[in-house]
Formats: sequence, C-alpha cells, structure tokens
Amino acid sequence: MQKLIKGSIAGAAGIALLLGGGSTFALWSDADVVNAGKVQTGVLRIDTVGLPAWADISPRRFGDTFDPATNLLVPGDVVTYSQMVAIKASGKNLQAQLSFDPISIGIHPELKGVVSVHLTTTADAASDAQILSDGFQSNSYTIIPGDDTVTALQVVITIAFDPNTTGVGAQNLANGIDLSGLSYTLTQVRP
Repeated sequence: MQKLIKGSIAGAAGIALLLGGGSTFALWSDADVVNAGKVQTGVLRIDTVGLPAWADISPRRFGDTFDPATNLLVPGDVVTYSQMVAIKASGKNLQAQLSFDPISIGIHPELKGVVSVHLTTTADAASDAQILSDGFQSNSYTIIPGDDTVTALQVVITIAFDPNTTGVGAQNLANGIDLSGLSYTLTQVRP
C-alpha cells in the first residue's frame, strides 16, 4: 500500500510539472504592432549675446560709463554690468529659474557686508515670455517661455557700495569684486 501511495504522489508531481512548464499545452495568443509615434524632448539653454556694458548709476552720475579697469569704486557708488542673454526654451509645462551663482562672484572679505550684488532682468519688448520676480533679495526670476523658442533677456548685475561705510577698511583692494567667473544659471522648475 505504501508503494501505491508513493507512486501516486510521484505521478501527480510529474503531471504538475508538465502542466506548470507550459511546454506541453499551448493556448491561443496574438499581438499587433501599433504606430503610436515618437515622443520628443524639449530644450533649455542659455547663451550670452553681444558685448556686455558697464554703467555708473550712482546718485547724480546716472548713465555715466564705468570702466572696471580704470575706475575705482568708493562708498556710495552703484554700478551695473549688463548683458543680453538668449534663452532657448521649448517643451510642454516648461518653466525655468534664472539666477546667478553667488560663488562665481568673488568678494574680498573686507567688502562683505558693505557691498551688495543683485540680479535683475527684463524681456525684450517683442517677446511674449513671462518674467516673474522671485523677490529682489533672492536674485532669481521665473521664466515662462512664450510661443517663441528663443527669448532675449537683458540681465543686469547691480553692485552697490554702502554709502555709510566708514573708517579705513575696504580700501585699495585690487581684487575687491571679481566677476571674471560670473556664471548665470538656468534651472527647470515644475509649475
């Protein structure tokens, strides 16, 4: 009797293996190729355009030129560095944050706290892109591209030397403010 039970169990296990393997029985199946098209990706890029310009916008000097190679900054001065940039942006739901990398501007330790650096930007008049300020202190702007794939922006870095600076500190600094590595950043943000 024991041999009969062992044989039945072995036979049932063999049948289960054949059924589970799927190689003995075939069921109907079908497949069809559907042309669903191709999904493309958008683009987000920033490039500087043309030559930059410096200006002295200090009180009573508004609109004067400023040459960082020959003009020296003193307390109360406010100067700007302006640069045109082209933002190439295309894609559904694409928004980007424009700012500058604060680490890319070197400020001498003696000037920290008495010199401020801020970024502002405006779109070209013909552009239908939206430029939303994220706040003067944040130095960033949200760019919502319009129908044009390229948006021209005027980016301005304003450097202000606190007029209330006193004493003999922060004088005669050859590398007071170093913009030689200035870097604009353009980062996608989700709406």
